Parts: sequence; C-alpha cells; structure tokens
Amino acid sequence: MTTGSIIQWYKQTSFTDPVSEQRVTLDRGKFARFHHDQIGKVERIFTHRDPGGDARIFLCVIDTVSHPCGQFDMITGRPLRQIVAMDPRIIGLPAAHSKRLDIITIAMDDISGAIEEQADSSDLLHVDWNIQFI
Repeated sequence: MTTGSIIQWYKQTSFTDPVSEQRVTLDRGKFARFHHDQIGKVERIFTHRDPGGDARIFLCVIDTVSHPCGQFDMITGRPLRQIVAMDPRIIGLPAAHSKRLDIITIAMDDISGAIEEQADSSDLLHVDWNIQFI
C-alpha cells in the first residue's frame, strides 16, 4: 500500500524510443502524434498510481483535424490543420510517437492569404522540416 496522491501532474515527460534509442520529450502545449496518424495538442501530463503502487503516464490531448476547407499554405504548400473544440481525451504514453512535430499556431488573412504566427488561434501549420532554422 502506498500513501500520497494517486494522480500527479507534470509540465513535461521524457522517454526513450525503443526503435531509434533516442530520448523524446513531450511538453504541455506542444503537439504530438499518437496512435497511427492522429495529431493532438498536449494539454496535460499526469501519472496515475494504482492500488498496487505502479504508476502509469497519461496525456490529455485535444485532437486536430485537416482544415475543414481543405486549405493549403500558399508558400509552403503544406495543408493547414485545426484544433477541434472538444473535451480532451486521455491516452497512455505508449500511444505517443517519438517523431517530433513542428506545428505553428497561425492566423490567416482571408483576403490576402497572408499567414502570421498567433498563439491563441485554432488554425495550425504543420511543416515536416526543422523550424529552428527558419
């Protein structure tokens, strides 16, 4: 029997990918791929300790979908995504993929098609290259 909290909350978690043997870190507010090809925003990270004392790591994620209008970014040619306004769902850490996702929250001007980064937007630009060099 253990004492203390059954659930503990975290800002990030790390694990080692069994295939690539690379260390992977997932942060709150960032995006992750899980199950087969689903992408979601990590809202919360927590552990749950069962009565036997074993702890498991879980993620609360909000799903994203392809943009309803099928829009593409005019410069990169990448499809736009959108955060789905629904309750987060809980997934176990083993469902998370290790590949890093570079997703930027954006605002799009309907007239010119210009895009700018905007933290509180539900529209997303998912690029498949490292954005640290942009």
